[in-house]
Amino acid sequence: APTVSSVTPANGTTNVSTSTTITITFNESIEDTGSIMTDGTSCTVGNYQISTNSSFSSTSLCLSWSAVPTKSNSYKTLTIQPAASLNASTTYYIRVGNNQGSFDIKDYSGTAMSGEYTWSFTTQ
Repeated sequence: APTVSSVTPANGTTNVSTSTTITITFNESIEDTGSIMTDGTSCTVGNYQISTNSSFSSTSLCLSWSAVPTKSNSYKTLTIQPAASLNASTTYYIRVGNNQGSFDIKDYSGTAMSGEYTWSFTTQ
């Protein structure tokens, strides 16, 4: 099953630019980038979520992305840009996971990512 092998900004990083992009690298090529919310604020939509709430429970605290992820590194690396600049001196939480049924993150043999991956960083 695909797993997250590295992320940028790295977990726990501080002084991250408010215009940062998010990079997620998987251990193997993925067949689908999953679904992604590019408008609205629901923490229940999309496989890639960014929030100021570590529990992702409040719909008013999730941000939207500017577009679907760009793919590189033989479909192992995804890059996503938040739709708007992030707030200064704020901790952001990112969650990668499967909660979208037929849009789950899968490898080329059809095996879906088995669990969630979360991390956080703080802006400058």
